[in-house]
Amino acid sequence: MPSGFVLAIGTDPAEDFIGPFGFRRDMQGQCTGVCFWPKVQHTNGMRTVHGGVLSTMADVSLCALARDVVADAHIVTVSLQVDFVAAAPLGKWLLGTGEVIRRT
Repeated sequence: MPSGFVLAIGTDPAEDFIGPFGFRRDMQGQCTGVCFWPKVQHTNGMRTVHGGVLSTMADVSLCALARDVVADAHIVTVSLQVDFVAAAPLGKWLLGTGEVIRRT
């Protein structure tokens, strides 16, 4: 796991099944990033990370970043649009970051 990230297991059954995911927090305890190490079971027929897995990582990242901005609230994804610009290979850490720009 990259430096500064902590493995999270046991808080979300779906994330445990697909992941595991690691989370990085700043000095104030807010999430600043999510990491994921894709394995063979996360790939498609071309042996790159499946788009559904990448979309899940985007969703996990979105919720982790928003959870710290919206205190004492449950976070749910109402809409998620994903555009793929390149394939994600095996053998590389994937990192999700973001910025909350609107609360709805």
